Amino acid sequence: MATSKINYTVTDGNLFAAIAGADHVSSLLFDVTNSPSGGAIGTDGEIYQIFSLKEAEDLGIDGVIDPSAPTGVEYELGVVHKHISDFFAINPNGELYIGLADMSTDFTFLTTVQNVAQGRLRQQGIYTPQELFTDGSPYTVNHTAAIEAIAQADALNNKPYSVILHASVATVANGATDVEIGKIPTAIGSNKRVSVTIGQGNDALTKAIQNASANKGSVGAVGALIALVSLANVHESIGWVSKFNLASVITTIAFGFGGVLTDIDDNTLYTDLSSGQLNILDEYGYIFPHKYVGYAGTFASSEATLSSGDYRTIARNRAIDKSRRVVRTALLPTIQQPLYVDAATGQLSAGTIAQFKAIVHQQLQVMKANGEISGFSITIDPTQDVLTTDTVSVKYRLIPVGVAKQIEIEIGLARSI
Repeated sequence: MATSKINYTVTDGNLFAAIAGADHVSSLLFDVTNSPSGGAIGTDGEIYQIFSLKEAEDLGIDGVIDPSAPTGVEYELGVVHKHISDFFAINPNGELYIGLADMSTDFTFLTTVQNVAQGRLRQQGIYTPQELFTDGSPYTVNHTAAIEAIAQADALNNKPYSVILHASVATVANGATDVEIGKIPTAIGSNKRVSVTIGQGNDALTKAIQNASANKGSVGAVGALIALVSLANVHESIGWVSKFNLASVITTIAFGFGGVLTDIDDNTLYTDLSSGQLNILDEYGYIFPHKYVGYAGTFASSEATLSSGDYRTIARNRAIDKSRRVVRTALLPTIQQPLYVDAATGQLSAGTIAQFKAIVHQQLQVMKANGEISGFSITIDPTQDVLTTDTVSVKYRLIPVGVAKQIEIEIGLARSI
């Protein structure tokens, strides 16, 4: 028997630095049927709040240790672990809700997770093995309109958030054939709360996970992209090169489609596509890992939502959603307060107008001072008949912060300056 002693086991990964506010609070939802604890997942799904990869592993969410020899018994073949790992690699101080549920019929689990998080989620990512495209010429984009409807309903209930979707682009629904890039359609429509990501790393781990799945479903990069959104201030594009780099989790890039059913090494590489093809994918609204010639790193190609209107970027949606939350919170104490009117006209008194303007102004001025908006205006119609309607109508407009997506430079030679 050994001599008496006291043994210590030192653990790591238990500490995190809390981030102020809630703009960073995020979720990753996984369309699965099995529980990490074993057995089938319940009809209500499973939801966990975590602050580190270790906490996910403690739940039974394990990953592939050796990509050259995956065991095949890792939880969901390791795809859940990979996205959570990517999230915390990019934002180690993140607050993340993990949602595990069967979403094969609908994506209402978005609402469930937001309710469990008490409305604190600002962005939600979805990973599903369901196909993004249905066969045709061109293909049809699946899921986005249904997700938009759910997100819009939650926004009307004062729980707004943005969604980034990764659905499989390995095959097409109703065809069970490889996705062809020439048939990929525009995803842009009127879905301002939804973004779609395609593309992934070309590393051994990603290829091992994809190759292990029955339909060679693409892995994607939704965990990494949600991490970028959680790091960004509400007015910042996740494609900002000097601030947001994906190189810690994605070094070389593939797209997850193009011959993968035959051989995973036939995965269409980023370098296989021409600049024209990449431009088309960008113009069609897809977000993908991207590189710049002569500049080290991997970056988000854009921050596009599936809208061609005012809310065509994630940042614009996040900024106006933040204004909704802070203005609503500030105005809640005024609910059912007395409304004084001008005795001669029966319309809102100047003092009442000034009160409501001041409340809204204070909140928007803070956002402007923080650089989250460029400016704002507030209008309260003095002629509104509050004695009849019992309603005060307040209008405000935000001037958003722009983004330098394109920089035009004119150069030339001169005989003299």
